[in-house]
Amino acid sequence: MTCRCRSLLLSRKAIVLLSVAVLGACAAPHQEVAKPEPLPPVAGVAGPGPEDWLRFADSVRRYNAGEFARELEQVRQGFVLEKSDWRRLQYSYMLTLPNHKQHDVLRALTLLEPLLRDGRAGEATLWRPLAGLLHAQAQEQQRLEEALEQAQQKTREEQRRADAAEQRATQALIKLDTLRSLEQNLYRRRSKDKY
Repeated sequence: MTCRCRSLLLSRKAIVLLSVAVLGACAAPHQEVAKPEPLPPVAGVAGPGPEDWLRFADSVRRYNAGEFARELEQVRQGFVLEKSDWRRLQYSYMLTLPNHKQHDVLRALTLLEPLLRDGRAGEATLWRPLAGLLHAQAQEQQRLEEALEQAQQKTREEQRRADAAEQRATQALIKLDTLRSLEQNLYRRRSKDKY
């Protein structure tokens, strides 16, 4: 009986293995997953890349006032002629840098907004994250500049009030001195009249 159980058990294993083999043969042949084809190059993207941006940003920070003004004018003229996203980023970045006469955060924000709009294809998708970063930085600069302007305005108002209070105090002291002088004169006259 043990022999018979073993043969029955072996035959069941053989049937299972045979079934798996048959089912595997009936299944669709193994197909390799197709690799996605790289996207065709977009016009204008073959130009500057992230490394170029880093070099540009680093060099601009090191310019003295005269070099900065010349470079800003060149970048502005390049943007006027080309209107590419690269030129737009360069121009807006330079406008957000502090400590120069052409500092204009509002203009930079206006320049960056087209790069952040949805539905643009091509070069915009490459530069959108950087445009978002610059836009956020420019908004923060604008907020800080407005807060500074409000604080300066408040300080000027307080200074005006302090100056007015000081002027009133000075006038009050002059009146007090005048009254004291009159009082002393009256006291002297009364003293003279008594004797």
